[in-house]
Amino acid sequence: MAGHYAIGIVLAIAYDYGCWWLGLSLRSFLAATGFSTSTVVFPLFVVYPALGFGCCGSRSSDLKPLQTSFLSHFFYGIGLWWGTTVVMK
Repeated sequence: MAGHYAIGIVLAIAYDYGCWWLGLSLRSFLAATGFSTSTVVFPLFVVYPALGFGCCGSRSSDLKPLQTSFLSHFFYGIGLWWGTTVVMK
């Protein structure tokens, strides 16, 4: 769990630098949620196969693991957006 939070912190820093490098606003909802949902690539191609779900969860009997990953990463993006618009006022 601590590793997952540490990765989240590193990704938040990467989001900050990525927005700066691309000239995007940190306060952009679309940039924050787009970045966060793009981070689902790692679980799809590394974590799921390691857990026996196959690449992109192809061995799963339903789409629940896939939906859960996208939804949780989307909410991470909402947290990035909220942190940059409300907390960093």
